Amino acid sequence: MRKLILVQWDIRLGPNALVQFPPEPNFPPNELLLKIWAKHETTPNSNFISFLDTSNKKKYCSLLKKSQSKNETFFILLELDIESDEHIYREILENVGNELIFNYNKPHFTHILSDTYRAIKNYAEMDEKQLYFRLFEDNIRIHILQTLRNGCISKAALREKLRSQFGYIQLNLDLLLTPFIRLRLIKVMQIPGDEESIFLLSDFFVYRTPLSFRPANKVIEKKIQRFFLKDQILSDREVHQLVPLFEHIETLQLINLITLHKDKGISYSAGLELLKDKKNLLIAIEEADIIDTTQDNKIFLISDIQFHSFKPKYLIPILQKRYLNKEISLEQLMKQLELII
Repeated sequence: MRKLILVQWDIRLGPNALVQFPPEPNFPPNELLLKIWAKHETTPNSNFISFLDTSNKKKYCSLLKKSQSKNETFFILLELDIESDEHIYREILENVGNELIFNYNKPHFTHILSDTYRAIKNYAEMDEKQLYFRLFEDNIRIHILQTLRNGCISKAALREKLRSQFGYIQLNLDLLLTPFIRLRLIKVMQIPGDEESIFLLSDFFVYRTPLSFRPANKVIEKKIQRFFLKDQILSDREVHQLVPLFEHIETLQLINLITLHKDKGISYSAGLELLKDKKNLLIAIEEADIIDTTQDNKIFLISDIQFHSFKPKYLIPILQKRYLNKEISLEQLMKQLELII
C-alpha cells in the first residue's frame, strides 16, 4: 500500500481531496477522482470498488462512506501497487472508515490518520496464522465455517441459514467471507442457471504441537511431556478463546524469538520488553500453556498453535445426500466435486 487518501464528495463542486498519508503536496488529479466516483455511481449495490490507472501503473481501491452526523459523503481511497489484490483491504476499510471520518478536523486527527494508515498496512501484511485466527474472532464467522463444512451453498441460502438459525440479519456477507478467500479455503462462483455460490476448497484443523528440540531445563521438559499425554486437537471454542492473545502481533514475535533460542529459552525481562511491558499479556500467554516461566526467570515454549489444511473429501457422501434432498443443484454438486477431487 502506497497511500491513504480521504476525499469528500460535493454534489456541486465534485471531489475534494482533504488529506493523505504519507503527507505529500500533490493529491491525485481531479480527473482520476471523478473516474473513481463515476465507478461508484455505476456499480450497483457496492460501496467498494477498484480502479486501474494503467498509464501510471497504479491501482486504487475506494470505500464509499456517508457520515450520518455531518450528512456528507466521503470515499476513503488507497493507492496500491498495480499487482496488489485490492479485495484484501475491504474489511479493514469498513472497520476504520467511520472513525476516520468522525475525527476529521479534530485536533488529534493527524495522529488518527497515521494510526489508521499503519493499521491498514499491518492488516494487509497479516501472515497465515493471524488470518486463521480472524475466522474465530466472532461467532458469525464460526457459524459460517461450520456451515461451509457441509459443502457448497448459495449466498442467499447462507444468509437465510444465518438469519433463521442464529438470528443474524443485515450482514455484509462479502466482508465476512474475506479471510476465507484470502486463505483459499473457499471460492465464490456464478454457476450457469444458479445464483452465486460458495464452494469449499480446503478445510483445516487446529492443534498444539511441541517444538522439535528438548528444552535445557528438565522441569520444563517434564511439563511438556505431561502436557502432550492428552490429545491436543483444538475445538472451535478453544481456538476462539485464544484469539485475544494472537490479536497482538507481539505474541507471535515472542514465540518466534523463543524458537530462535531453541533449547535455551529467553530471559523474562527480554520477553516482557518484547511485549512492550504488557505483563497481563505475558501472564495470559502462560495461562494458555503456550509458555512457562522457570524459577530463574527464563521463558520457554510449552506448545505452539498450528493450522493444517486438507482437501475435504469427507464431503462426498454429504453432497450426495444434500443433492438427493434437493438442497443443491446438479451443477453445484458437480462443481464442488470437481474442486475437491
